[in-house]
Amino acid sequence: MATAMVTELERRVPAGVGSGTAASRGGPGPKSDDAALPRDKSVFGSTDAYIGKKDELAQKAMIVAVLVAFQLLLLIQKLTGLGPLFSAMPVFLFLIAVEFVIQRLSQYHSVGAGYTVAGLICSVSAGVIQQIGGVLVKKAVITFGLMPYEYLFEKFGAPLGGHNTQLVLALVFQDLGYYWAHRCYHQVQLGWMFHAIHHNNDHYNFAVALRQSWGNNMTSWVFYLPLALFINPEALRWAAEWNLIYQYWVHTCLVRKTPAWFEYVFSTPSHHRVHHDRRLHKNFGGLFIIWDRMFGTFLSEVKLAEGVRGGGDLTRLDDGEEVSVFGTMLNQENYLVDLFQLQHPIQTARSLYKAKGLRQKLKVALEGAGFYSAVHKDRGIMPRASVPLNRRIRFSSR
Repeated sequence: MATAMVTELERRVPAGVGSGTAASRGGPGPKSDDAALPRDKSVFGSTDAYIGKKDELAQKAMIVAVLVAFQLLLLIQKLTGLGPLFSAMPVFLFLIAVEFVIQRLSQYHSVGAGYTVAGLICSVSAGVIQQIGGVLVKKAVITFGLMPYEYLFEKFGAPLGGHNTQLVLALVFQDLGYYWAHRCYHQVQLGWMFHAIHHNNDHYNFAVALRQSWGNNMTSWVFYLPLALFINPEALRWAAEWNLIYQYWVHTCLVRKTPAWFEYVFSTPSHHRVHHDRRLHKNFGGLFIIWDRMFGTFLSEVKLAEGVRGGGDLTRLDDGEEVSVFGTMLNQENYLVDLFQLQHPIQTARSLYKAKGLRQKLKVALEGAGFYSAVHKDRGIMPRASVPLNRRIRFSSR
């Protein structure tokens, strides 16, 4: 196991010490907090109070927007007769616009929350490509009669309960299957090389939720096959669509915390920001966070703040930056490569070609970015190794 590669990106300091801002990302830091704020802070009494009030208002506005968007989704579905996911497409774009406007109006100063034109284009394009890929895979599956879930359900399935019971069971157990699929995509390189596109952005916002991989469409079905014994295919598809829709709203920096009971049971923006930290691979649940609590992969944002900053109020970002470092350890070569989702597969193929012997090739194929860090038991928050693939594998010089 190679030693951890520590870069300036990963050297985070407590708030107020050094340059705990975008400079620690390897990019130019923002102006000081005071420079971004109005000179007249008499309404709030201090800069800190001003920042806290702005963040609080931004969170409330974002939560209201999400609730309105949900009602809009239901209305579109009723008027068009489309499925939940297709009905949600215009709602997703609506929330991107709303998030951007709220950030501007509230002068929200989290660097990691921002938008870039190139990043937005790539995120939306990746979502379109993923949907096209999903349609093509589905068409191929139907054409060649390769429908293992339907086959298993028809031969061995015994659906439990009536229609409503099936929907509830599907919501719960589909997310359990998603947890293991998602965890596998992080811990196994052959899964990560496709899934990494979702993390390959240094910002964290609603647009990032659209950055989905076409490659994972071809493998995720394996993790749901056991459910064919007691959940019918229609209920599973319904649950899968609503699971994806739910996950959209957790991709924001504007919502800092939700009620404690909600944080304990469901995946939230706070949990998922930790998931998108490039140094960690935690919190894999889509709808429920209880799976991570059960299987030892949960890490709260509070604990992360304690480990990185030495503590701090996560509802306020007085140093102008998130506690998480977003993106991936493999820097983007260019946005065109990112657009077609080829950067990580190409890099994996090169590593497989260079690896000498079966053992090294298996190491390349199986040890993904989160192979060690997802379940590390070290006392410290940071894993003992979080390095890109080409730094984890030692190649022969011959």
